[in-house]
Amino acid sequence: MKSTSRAPRRLVFSLVVLLLGLVAAFLFGEWRARSGPNIELSRLTSTAWQRNPMQDWTYIHPYAAYVPRPGYDARYQKSVNQFGFVSTPKMDSVAKPPGRIRIAFLGESSTAGMGVILRDVDTWPYQTWVLLRKKFPHADIEMINAAAGGYTSFESYGRLWSQVRFFAPDIVIACHGWNEMYYFDDAGPEKMLTRRWKGDGDWSFPPVSLPPRIRPFFLDRYLAWSRLYSALRAVRAARQSPAPVGEAAPTRKKDAELAKTFDPRGVEVFKQNLLLMKAACDLMHAEFYIVKQPTLITPDLPPALREERCFTWYHAFDYETHLRAWQAIYQMIDETFRASNVIDATSLSGKPDLLFDHAHLTPAGSGALAALVAEQLARTSNRWTEVKTKR
Repeated sequence: MKSTSRAPRRLVFSLVVLLLGLVAAFLFGEWRARSGPNIELSRLTSTAWQRNPMQDWTYIHPYAAYVPRPGYDARYQKSVNQFGFVSTPKMDSVAKPPGRIRIAFLGESSTAGMGVILRDVDTWPYQTWVLLRKKFPHADIEMINAAAGGYTSFESYGRLWSQVRFFAPDIVIACHGWNEMYYFDDAGPEKMLTRRWKGDGDWSFPPVSLPPRIRPFFLDRYLAWSRLYSALRAVRAARQSPAPVGEAAPTRKKDAELAKTFDPRGVEVFKQNLLLMKAACDLMHAEFYIVKQPTLITPDLPPALREERCFTWYHAFDYETHLRAWQAIYQMIDETFRASNVIDATSLSGKPDLLFDHAHLTPAGSGALAALVAEQLARTSNRWTEVKTKR
C-alpha cells in the first residue's frame, strides 16, 4: 500500500522538477538573449517603413555605391573578411606574395551568395577555388569574392578599379546579367545619372518598405516582451528568408501588367562596363573572363514556376521580354569577347534544382557552375604554366 501511495507523489515531484528545469532554462535563455542585440518582433511580422537593412552589413562607398562591412558576420557560416570581401577567407595582406595566384570574382548576389543566403563554402567562387586547389595542389591560389547583393556591372567596375586592383589579381571573373536589366527598363541618361541618388542628389540608405519576414502568430501579442521568444522567431525568419538583400524589391505586379519591350540601350551600357573591366585588367596584366549567367527564365519553364520563382516585376517588363533580354545579353557577350574568355553557364539554366529563382543558385547550382569555371580556367589560363613546370 505504501508503494502505491507514493507513486502519485513521485509523479508530482517529477513534474515539479521538470517545470522548474524549464523555467530555469527559459530564464537562462532570456538572460542570454538580453545580453545580445534587441530584436524588434514587430519588424518581422509587419509591413512598414523601416531602417534599411543594408546599413547592417555595408558601408557607403564613393566608387561602388556600397561595400560589405569588413569583419561582418551574418551568422549561419556567412562572413565578410577583414578587407570587406564576402565569403572570402582571411588574407595575409594586400600585397601579393611572390608566386601566389589571386583570382578575383565580380558579380551580384548570385556570386556573393546573398539574396538567398548561401554559406561561405557553398558559394560558387569558393567552390571554384577549392576545385582549382585540387587540380593544382602545388599552386598557391587565393580567392577574392568582391561581389555584393544589388551590384550591377557599374558597381563591380568601380570596386575593381578602386579596391581590387591593389590586390594585384591574376585572374578576374565577372558574372552579371539579372541586375543589368534595371538598365533595360530605361537606359536614358537621366535615369542612368541618378540611378542611386535621391531626389536632392544625395546617396544614402533611405528607409525601405519591407514585407513581413514571417507570418504573425497568436503568441506574438503575449510574448513580444520576451527577448528569447523574439530571437527564436528571428531565427525562423532567417531560415525562411535569410538574406541581407542588395535592394528593396519593387511592388509585385502580374505579368500581364508589365511592359512588352525593353530599352535596347541597356545592352550597350552593360557592354561598355564590361569593356572597362577588361581594360582595367589589361592594365593590371590580369586575365579577364565573363560568365554567361544562368537563369531559371527559359522558354520551357512551366507557368507555375514562372509565377512562383521568376520575379519579372523587378524590371517592369514581362517574362517573354526577359527571354529576349537574356538572349541579347548572351549575344553581346559572344560578339564582344573571345570564346576562350567566355564561360558559358547557360547549360544550367531552367533547372529548378540548380536555381532558387530567376538568378540565385542553390548549393548544387553553385557546385555545377564552379565545375564549369574551374574546368575552363584550368584549360585556358596561362597562370598554370609555371605551376605545371614545377610539377
